[in-house]
Amino acid sequence: MTKTATDFRACLCLLLLTSCAGKLREGQRLSNPSNTVDAVTAVRDPVATVAVPTFIDLVPHGADMTEKTSTVFDADHVNGLQMEWVTDGELLIQAKSARIHDILPGCTVAGKEVKIKLNIQHFEPLDIKLAESPSKKLQAWWFTRGTNYPRQVISEVFVCPENAGPVSVPEVTLTDPVLTAQEVTSLDLTWDTDHALRITVKGSSIELLKPSVKLETAPGQFKTISITRQND
Repeated sequence: MTKTATDFRACLCLLLLTSCAGKLREGQRLSNPSNTVDAVTAVRDPVATVAVPTFIDLVPHGADMTEKTSTVFDADHVNGLQMEWVTDGELLIQAKSARIHDILPGCTVAGKEVKIKLNIQHFEPLDIKLAESPSKKLQAWWFTRGTNYPRQVISEVFVCPENAGPVSVPEVTLTDPVLTAQEVTSLDLTWDTDHALRITVKGSSIELLKPSVKLETAPGQFKTISITRQND
């Protein structure tokens, strides 16, 4: 991203934060060991049921957040946020859970180059899509979520019995993904039968694709579902 684009994005974030949608509140301010750069958290007061945006900006020591500061962390649904300067030029951002919208890998503030490291235990999905099998007894879920690598977004497909999906269990412990991919521009889930799921995907880099998955649909009863990929 160019400096102009970065400045515009930071300005837009600040304008949104200070609009009538909610009041901007500065939170924690943490200086690096040399006291040249401050990492500053800011949130917008919630309005109705809108999720609370959380930002981390890097500013010169003691400076206020302005349209010229660098927003390195943009998320909501943030739980247990912590910041730590690992070194004078490396900031570690940690949280128990978050829905990540954007992370910068680093930036330069007051002539100081700062790198960003991320450690999020659970990433809440940015997008969710559900497809039910013809009998309505099986479900396929597509999740798009952030990762601990700046600006990397991953897509995952899970298959499970009805009412046992990853939405009801956010940790996604019931099943392993049948597909994992990056750089997905579009994805569709189609059940041809109760035993066959077709995944149509476009613009992706496939990391994992299982040819089939065996599910326990009832105590002691198992069903094998074939998985096929079709290019869009």
